[in-house]
Amino acid sequence: LEVKRAQKKISEMFKADEEDQKAKADAAAEKRRLQDEADKHQAQGKKRLAAAQKVMKERDEELRVIEQEQFDAQAKRLLQLKKSVVKISNAVHAQNERRRKKQQALEMAQEQEKKDLLSQGFNPYEVFRRRELEEKQEQ
Repeated sequence: LEVKRAQKKISEMFKADEEDQKAKADAAAEKRRLQDEADKHQAQGKKRLAAAQKVMKERDEELRVIEQEQFDAQAKRLLQLKKSVVKISNAVHAQNERRRKKQQALEMAQEQEKKDLLSQGFNPYEVFRRRELEEKQEQ
C-alpha cells in the first residue's frame, strides 16, 4: 500500500513536472510568437517611417529650390529697380545741370546787356520791361 501510494505520488509529481514543463514551453512559445509579431510590426513601422521621411525630404528640397528661385527673382527685380532709379536720377541731374547752365548763361547775357545799356545811358529795367510786354503781346 505504501509502495502504491509512493508510486502514485511519484507519478503525480512526474505528471505535475510534465504539465509545468508544458506550460513553460507554451509560455515560451507564446512569448516568441509575440516577440516575432512585435518585430514584424516594428519593421513595418520603420519602413513606413523611412518612406514618409523620404517624401518629406523630397518636399523640403523642392521647397528649398522654389524659395531660392523666388529669392533670386526678387533680387533681380531689386537690382533692376535700382538700375532704373540710378538711370532716372542721372537723367534728372543732367537735365537740371543743363537748365542751370542755360539759366546762368542767360543771366550773364542779361548782366552784360545791362552794363551795355547803362554805358549807353539807357535805363536797363525799362528796356527789359518793355521787351517782356512786347513778348506777351505777341503771344
